[in-house]
Order: sequence, then structure tokens, then C-alpha cells
Amino acid sequence: MGAAVRVTTYRGRVTPPTREVRPPMRVRTAPSVVACATACLLAGCVPSTTPAPASTATTSAATSTASVPPTATPTAVPEPTAAPEPEPEDPAQPTPATPGDAASVLDVVVTFSGWNDLSGAVEVGAYVPVVEDDGTCTLTLTGGSGTPTATSDGIPDASSTSCGSLTLPGSAVPSGTWTATVTYASSTSTGSSDPVTVEVP
Repeated sequence: MGAAVRVTTYRGRVTPPTREVRPPMRVRTAPSVVACATACLLAGCVPSTTPAPASTATTSAATSTASVPPTATPTAVPEPTAAPEPEPEDPAQPTPATPGDAASVLDVVVTFSGWNDLSGAVEVGAYVPVVEDDGTCTLTLTGGSGTPTATSDGIPDASSTSCGSLTLPGSAVPSGTWTATVTYASSTSTGSSDPVTVEVP
């Protein structure tokens, strides 16, 4: 608004006009505007400093975890086990005779037989397949005049009992064809060999 101009006449003289100075106008804030501002503050127009709950992140993490398929646990496969190789069987060993057992019948094996020109005698070798230390071997010649015999003690070794060399001198055996047989006897065993032919010159 403009200032009002007032003209005053004093005793026929015109005085210079004076302006009326009015005090400045005050701007009043309407009560309604203040009320609206207060209501806005109370209603949360000012951004709150409280952080929002992290429910969305938690839900996403739970959903991601639930969607992962379970991992199959590998099952250990047992390795094939090689079958143990059978142990080689030991060759059958003769069992030493035990006194008091029933007499065993054995085969007497002749190893050599004949006339020995150097010694001038009939010689026969034999053994039995048993280990004994009380056996006796006997050589018997048949088929000629008389029945000459020779004996020797059995000699046990690792797997048998040897009769050694059974010898009959030429003075006891006349010339001719003879049949030689070796027999064996002990406290627990007996046996006889197959007959063999011996030529005496």
C-alpha cells in the first residue's frame, strides 16, 4: 500500500505536504497453517531413523536354502578281497610207530640184489617206509639145496628204516638159481618183499 499524502493550510499558507508514515504490516500465520504443520510432524512426515526390519532378506535366505536339493552321500564300495591261496601240502611223512599199537603190515622194498663178484657173496638191499629203531631185516634164499638166511638191524633215517646190505657168502650158497625174499619185523610192524631171482655162478 502507498503512503497517504496530507496537505495542510496554515493561515493562508500552504505547508509542504507531509506523508503519513504507517507502521509496517505484520504477516500473521493463520492458525490453520500451523495446525497442518503440527499434524504433519505427528503423522510421520519427517523420515524416521528406525531401520526397517530385515524380514525380506531373511525370507529370501530361507527360500534359497530350502530350494537347494540335498546332496547324496557317496556309499563306499568294498574292494574285492583276493581269496587266500591254499598252502602247499607237505608230502606224507611216515608216522613213527608207537609201542602198544596193533602190528602194522608193511611192504618191504628191495633196492638191489645179485651176486657180487668182488666180495664173492649174494647181496640184497631193502627198506621199509616207517621210522622205527627196533626192527630186524631177514634175507632168505630158497630154491636150491638148503635155506640160507642173513639178518641185520633196521637203521631208522628221516622217513624210513633201512635194512642196509644183507649178505650171504658164496660158501653158504651153492651155485644155481635162487629166490631171495626180505622180511621185516618189529614190536609194532611186520612186512615182506616181493621175491627176486638171484643167479649164483
